[in-house]
Amino acid sequence: MSCKHCGADPSTFHKNDREGQIICPGCGFVQSRLQDYGLSARVFNEAGASKIRDTTGLKINKTGSQQDRTKQAVSQICSYLQIDQSHGVEALQIYEEYQKKTSQFKTLRSRNTEVVMAACLYCQLELMEAVEGKMIKLNNPALDKYRVRLETYCEGKGRNTKTSAFDQQLKDIEKYVNFNAMRSVDTYVPEVKIMLDWPGWLGNNVIQLQKVFKDQENKYINEDKLLRVPTYTALLYFILTMQFEHNQKIYKGYQVQDQEKICDRFGMSVDFFRKEAMQLIAKKKGLVAQVFDKIEIDKKNE
Repeated sequence: MSCKHCGADPSTFHKNDREGQIICPGCGFVQSRLQDYGLSARVFNEAGASKIRDTTGLKINKTGSQQDRTKQAVSQICSYLQIDQSHGVEALQIYEEYQKKTSQFKTLRSRNTEVVMAACLYCQLELMEAVEGKMIKLNNPALDKYRVRLETYCEGKGRNTKTSAFDQQLKDIEKYVNFNAMRSVDTYVPEVKIMLDWPGWLGNNVIQLQKVFKDQENKYINEDKLLRVPTYTALLYFILTMQFEHNQKIYKGYQVQDQEKICDRFGMSVDFFRKEAMQLIAKKKGLVAQVFDKIEIDKKNE
């Protein structure tokens, strides 16, 4: 299958054994993980009277890290729905934001990973289907077939058997996650700052950087469709981690240790983001240098 972001031929994909990823060299989008997550699905007998577990495929690895379990879960669910894995990558962004805003609530942290990821994936599908200019609402009739299947997938996984675990999780996510903020860079910039837990003196200057590259924003998102709003916003943050030279002065990046963290959360490769960041910086070095100078001042005044 060709790359969903740039349409590149799959024969050009790069296999990164160290990171466990298959990457499109043209746009940097992570096509898939090398692990075979398989699928543990539910099937019904002919009478439909009872459910039988189909044990083909691998089950969620309960001993791995939480990050590994969420990636594994959303990969399985994408396979279950027979949709592209790229939706799962973007659903992880919703999951990260949800986790960040609910970390103080123990009851939410202990919920079933598969249920949480099923709800996050459905929210991502809603986000993709939303018509520009309208608010996101979690009841799109066009997605009813997915909702029914996800409700079935989540049956028996919640603590309260009297209510739908899937519906309950959707309500919680809608309560804490600002979906409409994810539809424009202007509104998503502060959301990513919270997600990455960056200091205010640094994160606030991403807005200034966004203004510098406003013309490129339209090109990346609307014209070339190389990146979507979340991943382009992440690229802006990544630029602040880069080092470059201008007028015989070396500008050192901030939060350099977060480069892999940013890429992993947004499903992009470090090499691709570095390449795109340097290309953008080269186009407007003087203005980017001014942003870096302002950041240094803000840091001292913090």
